[in-house]
Amino acid sequence: MKRLYILLLALLVCVSCDNGTVKYSIKVSGLEDGAGVFLLDQITSEPIKSGVVENGALTFKGQAEKDAYLAIVSDGSDWLFPFFNDGKPIEANFELGTLDGSSLNTRLNDCSRKNKEAYDQYNLFISELETLPEEELIVRIEEYPDVLQKYSDVYLEIIEDNKDNIIPVAFLTQVPPPAKDRVDELLASDAPAASHPYAKELQRQKELYELLMKAQTDSKQEFVGQKFVDLEENDPMGVSRKLSDYVGRGKWVLVDFWASWCGPCKTELPYLVSAYKDFHSKGFDIVGLSLDKELEPWLDAIEDWEMPWIHLSDLKEWESKVVEVYSVYSIPDNLLIDPEGTIVARGLRGNALEDKLAEIFN
Repeated sequence: MKRLYILLLALLVCVSCDNGTVKYSIKVSGLEDGAGVFLLDQITSEPIKSGVVENGALTFKGQAEKDAYLAIVSDGSDWLFPFFNDGKPIEANFELGTLDGSSLNTRLNDCSRKNKEAYDQYNLFISELETLPEEELIVRIEEYPDVLQKYSDVYLEIIEDNKDNIIPVAFLTQVPPPAKDRVDELLASDAPAASHPYAKELQRQKELYELLMKAQTDSKQEFVGQKFVDLEENDPMGVSRKLSDYVGRGKWVLVDFWASWCGPCKTELPYLVSAYKDFHSKGFDIVGLSLDKELEPWLDAIEDWEMPWIHLSDLKEWESKVVEVYSVYSIPDNLLIDPEGTIVARGLRGNALEDKLAEIFN
């Protein structure tokens, strides 16, 4: 869960296209009377128009940028119909799940259905994994690379078959990891999709995100080599404790920033447990500083996740004082502090923590 996205969204200003405008005419069918329907701008995710189905139909008319990437959605259906505003009439049938229009948009609809079917199969596999006991999970997880590749192959086929048109634009936010390099190549080429305003805006967002990440990494690493900053929070019994009660008192201490609602924190947990078991008796401890907001989930996670170390929290989530004091932009995150209270490392994830402690204690 990343606070970074709040900062990112605040900075984003969508670019407008300069291709001139063309008229659109969109007929909607296959919905019950009273269903709300929306015409969305896919770049801004904002509605351009809305209406209610009457007598089994609804029509939108207006003007938008030529080749603008738009979509028709309804609060009465799970279907989303993306299309490019090329000036040709569109008919979206929510009962049949079809969109008819120009050859480009009809083809886009076929590609969207094909991609959705492939993604649904991939998502079904993920959902099944979440229901398996640990013994079966260990066996089935070995199938994951093949399942992901199968979905990626369908995605790549759509991209490859449409290098000469703007259809790939509609799939740029859904890139599966194995297809990332190929999509990056497409966007760096002179293919029609690469010059579309939506593709340019996504690239701009990506560059801004990378700049923010670099700035945050730089600011976080400034703490390395500095003395820790003390703060005061409650333990699980509601007793006020100072970080200095545990840090700078002759032990190596990992200050771990986490929360019960943070999935990646749980993924990181086995590495923390292993390091604690291996080095606690040698003078290593962990202080968990939680960004939880509610008491019960925090206490339940401490018990259910079997974290036997020290825990503190002011239960203020992203308003917690630790966010400002230690520039915590995302979790999991951590600080490794030496026996004298100097921060010697930050962001030790996975095996990096165990490797660092082995270097210290062995």
